[in-house]
Amino acid sequence: MAIPVNASVILPDDASNTGKKMRTISRVVGGQTVHEHYFVPSKGRNSTGYYMGHTGICALQQTVMTFGTTQFFMFTMPTAATVAAAIHKIKVHSAGTTARVYILATRMMWSNFTFSGTPSGGATTCSRLDSIFPAPQLEARVALTGCTQSKIADLWGPIAIASATVVGYYAPTDNELSMADDENTQLIIRPGEGIGFWQADGGLASDDRKANATVMWEEFSLS
Repeated sequence: MAIPVNASVILPDDASNTGKKMRTISRVVGGQTVHEHYFVPSKGRNSTGYYMGHTGICALQQTVMTFGTTQFFMFTMPTAATVAAAIHKIKVHSAGTTARVYILATRMMWSNFTFSGTPSGGATTCSRLDSIFPAPQLEARVALTGCTQSKIADLWGPIAIASATVVGYYAPTDNELSMADDENTQLIIRPGEGIGFWQADGGLASDDRKANATVMWEEFSLS
């Protein structure tokens, strides 16, 4: 038998509900009158919108990057923001542009950090997954201008494509970090925090590998 569904549920008034009585629904099942509780699903946080951002093409280089000095890209939540961001998914794609062997296991690292100052360099536009959502408060930037980063930890370091030769071609590689299933295990970016995309290992001389990344996230109210 299908569970009865009401168009609306009127909860008992808290002030006049002496003894905190519970509201139930009555129906007849097998000749017996039964009382059933309402179930009102809810989330633990008040979502304000869902978004997607893209790093654009990132060129791998021979020299290892120093976090906090050089990087490909970063997402930051302004210190005055009224929301936090929950990362749902990060996808990294890498490819070689010529037929050659790339013998180095070069990590393209994602790290989280806190920051001071006001990031102001190279902002890019992120997409709302529904036009009714407000503009995202998480900012996407290609430059560190205006802020000083303090790394919290390295989170995820997918390996760039390893080989692309004439006789044994390896297709571009896709790596994905998914955290969308359980809000208790998602990476949360609060005001004054961010995540950065950078090269944690050196590449080859005249390295011609390219990478790009897509980030999907949810924003939820802090109030």
